[in-house]
Amino acid sequence: MKLSTYSTIGDVGHVLALTLALFYCFLAGYRMSDPHDRIFDDQWKLDGFCVTNKQIPYWTSHDMCLYVDTLISAALGITYYTMGRKTPQMEEANMLVLSTTFGTLAHGMAHGFIGRDFRLGKVVKEKGSVLDFFRNQPTWIDFFVVIAVSVALWGGLLRASLAKLPFRHVAAATAAIMTLQLFTPEAFGFTYVQTVLVLVYGISQLQRERSEKDFGYAIYPYVVSLPLISIAWLESVACTSFLRDKLYGHAAYDGYLAMSTLVWYLIRIHKNQKKASFPKKDV
Repeated sequence: MKLSTYSTIGDVGHVLALTLALFYCFLAGYRMSDPHDRIFDDQWKLDGFCVTNKQIPYWTSHDMCLYVDTLISAALGITYYTMGRKTPQMEEANMLVLSTTFGTLAHGMAHGFIGRDFRLGKVVKEKGSVLDFFRNQPTWIDFFVVIAVSVALWGGLLRASLAKLPFRHVAAATAAIMTLQLFTPEAFGFTYVQTVLVLVYGISQLQRERSEKDFGYAIYPYVVSLPLISIAWLESVACTSFLRDKLYGHAAYDGYLAMSTLVWYLIRIHKNQKKASFPKKDV
């Protein structure tokens, strides 16, 4: 297939993902606090996530996110070490996966802290901000650990999205995004994270040179971004009627995010290994 075709397919996918993420963000921000809203699920509006097993310690959706993200982060790291780094022309994909591995692990740890809050009987308040979450940490050690996890989460995921930028620019973006997040309502935290990541990654990908928009670029939005945003919609509108009991709530979202990245990476590895064995020029 021609590179121009890959470019067009990928461009369409990334634009669709950006459009859906922005519409989701706008609608959630506009309707989440409306007591008469009938679009979004009531439990999702209360917690900001679809949470199952709230009363069972270590088995809430947040705890499961920690377990799933840790396992898949390990799988990503092993895949990189045993296959990715040995495969030709995988430099960009390897950088994305390495950064994503650390970001995903930190993401899981962040959910672990929220799971701990459920065990301690804390309830997310719709009008509370993320800053309140930091302030309410029980000890200074917990406070600094949460800060470190947040830096690792945003730093890892933004590094994956902005791999070509100098480290100082990624660090500045991390600081700015974390600062803005502090004043975001806790119940809006999930929507904020998804919107920022989709925007940053999608825009950075669309700005790539046409000659760089290859097979991996073309399939990423269809393997990762678009299905993920669909799960976000399902979580927010059908939490109690479906996702909470059938797919373990928010764990379905986190699990798909991590697993789809691994699947995309394996497809890239297979494609490049095959290309190295049977060279064929893209025009």
